[in-house]
Amino acid sequence: MLPSLTLLGIGSPATKAAKFGGEAEESSTTTDTISKLPDDVQRAIVKIITSIEVHPEERDDESFSICEINSTFRAICKSLEISSWRDLFIKFGWQLDWNTGLTPSEYFKMMNSLTVQERKRVTSLKKNTETIEPDLFDSPWNAPSLLALKALPPNITEISRRAFRQCRSLALTELPAGVTEIHEEAFMDCKSLMLKTLPEGITEIEDYVFYGCTELKLTALPNGITEVGVAAFADCSNMILETLPEGITEIGDSAFLGCASLMLTTLPEGITEIRDYVFWGCKELKLTALPKGITEIGETAFLSCTNLMLETLPEGLHSIGKEAFADCIGLQLTALPANLNYIGDGAFYGCIRLPVHLQNAIKHLNLHAFDIID
Repeated sequence: MLPSLTLLGIGSPATKAAKFGGEAEESSTTTDTISKLPDDVQRAIVKIITSIEVHPEERDDESFSICEINSTFRAICKSLEISSWRDLFIKFGWQLDWNTGLTPSEYFKMMNSLTVQERKRVTSLKKNTETIEPDLFDSPWNAPSLLALKALPPNITEISRRAFRQCRSLALTELPAGVTEIHEEAFMDCKSLMLKTLPEGITEIEDYVFYGCTELKLTALPNGITEVGVAAFADCSNMILETLPEGITEIGDSAFLGCASLMLTTLPEGITEIRDYVFWGCKELKLTALPKGITEIGETAFLSCTNLMLETLPEGLHSIGKEAFADCIGLQLTALPANLNYIGDGAFYGCIRLPVHLQNAIKHLNLHAFDIID
């Protein structure tokens, strides 16, 4: 059974007088302050507080109506008067000065409930921060964050999963040189992110790390990278990568899907498979050859790569997936590999420059290789 908690109602004298960081006037209403509650109850109220606006400077009234609360408190919590939980913020380590940076991790998690004006004011993190923890600034899809950090602390070495996902006002132009790990979805859908380089210590671009970062300006990746994850750079439409590090041995599905400005002319020789959707829609891709070790090309791997000018395919290639080269109008193949034994439907749809003898050889393996089959 929870202890009795009397909360001041909206419009009471104490509520109207309360200011962030200030004292409320005396009231005849008896209030059991949150600080007297057991720790587990206090934590539950903390959880409630994180789902509402926490900075009242620009509100007409200073009470906080709760829309989404823990079911335990649904019957008793209708509003919270500021002075009743001010001390609780201090107890749990949350700062009250919004201009000095953010710490600790609990404080990060409050970002999604800030007003537009407050988010714009948060432009820096504490200088001694070393790790951006999971989900810290992650925003729901229907309410993208306006977090506008100008830079990250110099000692940062790790950026955890979903740390800045949906932070569409995040316009960083560089990351600290000591960063060695960026985990999945860390910058997903950060549409203002304008990184020009990545720290040299990074060895892997994990799944969805830069998915939807339409303003990303990378022209090269760190030399130590060995793997590019699933959809790692998907829809980075302004990224003008010209080369990939030779150490890369694996590129995941959809890794560069929709990268319309990608200008690669070669791929690393260690790659043995072109996976599904990898270069779909990369209209500026200018490959003239593929790595000799390639044995399989996945579905829609090069779909709509209109500047792809491949003249040969690797001799070890045995499979070309559905619509793999569809609408590659610049394709200039003259022969098929001897080991090729599978061509998917629509694999060469729209490839208008292929010579007749090659078209016949392709149709011998699949009559529908030039047709889109629903």
